[in-house]
Amino acid sequence: MAEAVLTVVLENLSSFIQKQIGSALGGERDGKDVEHALKHFCWRLGRTTLAQCVFDDERVKEHFKLKMWVCVSEDFDVRRLIKAIIESGTGKVCEAMKIDPLQKRLEDMLQRKRFLIVLDDVWNEDHE
Repeated sequence: MAEAVLTVVLENLSSFIQKQIGSALGGERDGKDVEHALKHFCWRLGRTTLAQCVFDDERVKEHFKLKMWVCVSEDFDVRRLIKAIIESGTGKVCEAMKIDPLQKRLEDMLQRKRFLIVLDDVWNEDHE
């Protein structure tokens, strides 16, 4: 199972790299063009972009019963995260609850299902 998902990731990465380099190169393909394309590609490729390629792939859609994409902020709150996962999985607004009922609801929602949860960090990387 994990091997099939890894294959999807690698195929998507390969396809994405080819598209990015191809669009940056245009028609000519000499050494300087390739170097420029690689710099352009590396600047634009991020973890979120790669995750989106995999998340949107048809084989991944077929493999997982539930797919959820949740943005996690630097100001991390477990209750808010569980609520966001439930809302992403159901497509409905989740009413405010205490953490115990939220955990039970999430457990019931995921029980006996193959699921994929992407936790996308949106942290500021300038805090050195």
